[in-house]
Amino acid sequence: MKQQKLTVRPRNGIGRGHSRRIRAGGEVPAIIYGKHSEPQALAVNERALGQLLKDIAGSAAVLEIDTEGSKSRLSIIKEVQRNPITDRILHLDLNEVSADEEMVVSVIVHAVGESFGVLNEAGVLDVSSHDITIRCLPRNLPEFIEIDVTDLHVGQTIHVRELQPIEGVTFTDDGDRPVISCVMGTIEEEVVEEAEVEEGVEGEGVEGAEGEAGAEGETADAEAGSDEGKGKGKGKGKS
Repeated sequence: MKQQKLTVRPRNGIGRGHSRRIRAGGEVPAIIYGKHSEPQALAVNERALGQLLKDIAGSAAVLEIDTEGSKSRLSIIKEVQRNPITDRILHLDLNEVSADEEMVVSVIVHAVGESFGVLNEAGVLDVSSHDITIRCLPRNLPEFIEIDVTDLHVGQTIHVRELQPIEGVTFTDDGDRPVISCVMGTIEEEVVEEAEVEEGVEGEGVEGAEGEAGAEGETADAEAGSDEGKGKGKGKGKS
């Protein structure tokens, strides 16, 4: 289990205006949802939070929340809201957990090893489930779920029921849920299809050009015929 410490302070204000003032002061508005208590509004140093998120790098972690004037609590990250343009952290949601009570949490999947199908059968790995839901005590929380794909051939799939057991951890997802598959690569076929489509478009353009040229020829012939007719008409008039 990876455990990190995060120092926060309680805050009293709510609303967008209050949150903007918090951010202007170099902090991030946050809220912790209590296990057996009411939610509490908090503020956390923006730089400290950014560094913590880099340290855990998406892996599951239990946080020790040190609140000014209160006893420290354990929690897990529920959600991190960011600005879609600047990626700045806008808000943090935490869920309090108890050391002696099981919790339900999603943990990301890590594929390890080199698949036989990828190395020898022109296959590619297809990850159907990027995270797995588990139930465990905080002290048994794995940072991620490792899945060995070494023996995975093209056409084979690893399901939840086939995952290696982890002590103190229960997989709560449907056992038939696919996690990682090895499928035949289709990149070369797609390139060939695109090339064929482009050639077809160019061919149509050439035919169209010939049609236009033909039309121009017909028009020229018609004009020439018209001029000849006019010439003959003038000749008859003189005689």
